[in-house]
Amino acid sequence: MGSLKPCQGCQRMVDPSAPTCPGCGRPHPTGMPLTQKVGAVLVAVVVIFVIVGLAGGGSSSSSSTPRAAEAAPEPDRPAVPPVEIAATALFRVYHENEVSADDAYKGKRLLVAGRVASIDKDIFDHIIVRLAAGGFMQTVDATMQPNQKAEAAALHKGATVSVLCTGNGLIMDPQLDDCVLQ
Repeated sequence: MGSLKPCQGCQRMVDPSAPTCPGCGRPHPTGMPLTQKVGAVLVAVVVIFVIVGLAGGGSSSSSSTPRAAEAAPEPDRPAVPPVEIAATALFRVYHENEVSADDAYKGKRLLVAGRVASIDKDIFDHIIVRLAAGGFMQTVDATMQPNQKAEAAALHKGATVSVLCTGNGLIMDPQLDDCVLQ
């Protein structure tokens, strides 16, 4: 039997390895075992990474060098024109077959036309213009480049717009990154 410690429930002195306090019945009377503490911290870290990954939508406004390299065509090759599609069609295609839609649109430059459903910010202060896609709460989410703040501030719900973006797959709704209003 090791050194005794007070129970966190009734203050009775108990062995730290005791599964319950003999006085009040409290489980782990001297505190959570170290292995459970480590496990709880690891779970919390994983949850935070998942939330950050989902909320960020894959857009990163701070790394302008890779984006600039993607957008600039090589001098000896002509620029590939963007794929033109309506927001309603993009939403429908993604919800019919995400795998096929990713093959057609993810990572590609898209010119998406639609009606503004809302102009919002995410938890990282990124500007998101949501384009209506038919039904209630059905949108295509366009995360704007930081230099588009003034243009986004001038928008209003119901306006018809076109955004030039990079397709970024589906997270509940189709996601567009690195967007510029046209």
